[in-house]
Amino acid sequence: KRLREAQSSDKSNTIIIDLEFGQLMTESEKRSLAHQLNYCYSNNSKSEKPCKLVLCGLKDVMGQEMSNLSGFENWIVGKEEEGHNDVMSERKQDLVYLTADSENVIEKFEPSKAYIIGGIVDRNRHKNVCYEKAKSQNIATARLPILEHMSMNSSCVLTTNCVFSIILKFQECGDWVDALSHIPGRKCG
Repeated sequence: KRLREAQSSDKSNTIIIDLEFGQLMTESEKRSLAHQLNYCYSNNSKSEKPCKLVLCGLKDVMGQEMSNLSGFENWIVGKEEEGHNDVMSERKQDLVYLTADSENVIEKFEPSKAYIIGGIVDRNRHKNVCYEKAKSQNIATARLPILEHMSMNSSCVLTTNCVFSIILKFQECGDWVDALSHIPGRKCG
């Protein structure tokens, strides 16, 4: 019930997963992303404060990969064939692409905005790809305040499901330190 309400509410944070990077991933990376999205959906459905989750770019190769997931047809999410730039063309000024490469630090999530997470598994082969895409589409960018709250052993680039889990946790507790506890220990300093 909470999930259905979040999908139709203007008060829930809108999180878009950009699935237009399929051509940059290997077959195993596409499968990995599909499993990550399964985790995102599962975590969202269990959350006390679920997000409005929208998968954009399903006409791309990731659409086929997602259809291979058992039960995907029953997910209570927005499923869009087109990319976020087309789907959200009327609200482009409200889009914020979350990317570790941004200089802008996000402090809180605003329900009037829609936040984009890059749906890509690339083992860091494609540097700045989400940031460059956002810039080419004139979409604002921001990064999570990771370095402001913890030290890292490696880059601040996180998996799609890790970013989503951090957003969910922050939405529930309002505390970045607690929310950032979802970052794997191997990355923390």
